[in-house]
Amino acid sequence: MSISVPEQVKGIHHPHINEMYLCKEAGATPAMNKGVLVIETNAMDENSSDYDSYILDLLIDLNDLKSRVEEKVGAFDRIDIRKAH
Repeated sequence: MSISVPEQVKGIHHPHINEMYLCKEAGATPAMNKGVLVIETNAMDENSSDYDSYILDLLIDLNDLKSRVEEKVGAFDRIDIRKAH
């Protein structure tokens, strides 16, 4: 399985997101290729007392973010959420 060079999603902002990009994950056949939206969150200490509400805010807004990204760049199959380094 290989992943294409990511394409940054610009013009869509959220206070908890550092960066978003779209990449293609190659499957066994071209028909099995997957579009992946990768969301990198702003770094936050997982031991912080605000961490749960921080993640909850992002998850509550996820459906709206998904719709806005799909309007801008097209459909994708999966969302990965990662903490920025």
